[in-house]
Amino acid sequence: MRKRATCLIGAALLVSGCVSYPPLASFGANEPATLEKVLEVAGNLQADYASGYETAALEQDLSQLPIIAAAAAAAWILLDNGANAVRDVGRIGIGASAYSAARGQLLAADLPDAYIAGHGALTCVLAEGPYFSGQGALNRRASLRAQLDRLARAIDETVAAAGFQPLNPSTTEAELLRTARATAEQAIGSARTVEATALGEDSAFDGALPVFRHAVSSISVRVASRGRVRPPVDYATLRAGFSPQPAAGTEDAADDAGGLPLPPPPPPPPTTALEVIQRLNQATANLVGETARLRAATPPFAQRLTAVAACPDLVR
Repeated sequence: MRKRATCLIGAALLVSGCVSYPPLASFGANEPATLEKVLEVAGNLQADYASGYETAALEQDLSQLPIIAAAAAAAWILLDNGANAVRDVGRIGIGASAYSAARGQLLAADLPDAYIAGHGALTCVLAEGPYFSGQGALNRRASLRAQLDRLARAIDETVAAAGFQPLNPSTTEAELLRTARATAEQAIGSARTVEATALGEDSAFDGALPVFRHAVSSISVRVASRGRVRPPVDYATLRAGFSPQPAAGTEDAADDAGGLPLPPPPPPPPTTALEVIQRLNQATANLVGETARLRAATPPFAQRLTAVAACPDLVR
């Protein structure tokens, strides 16, 4: 029986040969801080989690076998009901308890689940990566900045057109001019709102790197923390737990578009009321068109960064 108990404890030590610990994300202090590097680290870490899950799940399954064997041996001895049956079963129980305690120190109970959660959280991060990295992201950013430039010119042209004063307008012409100016002011207000939103998204693109880096680091720390959870070890408690009891049995988470052509010089200021109204209406129509184009060219960078920042919460 002593040999059997020794084998049980020895089996616990064998598990330590394959126990795995979740890795932490490392970007390197001397490496260039780029989003591409962060995504590369995330991809490598995801592969580590996939491999770690397979290893940890197999280890947990195999670690159950010695306890099952010990229970079967104890049941067999009790069935035989020999003179030393109770003593021999008690020794098996001590060995099984020692093995169970050692296994608890070597294997985190929720490690496979932690690896799965970490893998899913990194998938969440990597899914948003193409919107901020690569040529497609640079093209979207360049298109946004080019449209911002065009809208700014359209606003300036509309403001300038609204400021022209005609010579000797009639009553009807003065009323039409007031209506045109009111329409232009409304269009300018709408354009400035869309412009502010686009500028905010442009700033969000610039701030993507720290958001991605923090998300990947946070995921790795959360998974590693779950992988390090172990029950506290106390000698007196363990000794009491290993002692045979008279009672039967115990039971043991891109830059800007650049190179844009200069706008043509403005036409000479109008003189008549009809010329002022015509130019103002044209400028307003152009402004409305540029506003619509900027709205369509504005990617939801901030919304996607919010999604990246929430990815670590998938590891609970």
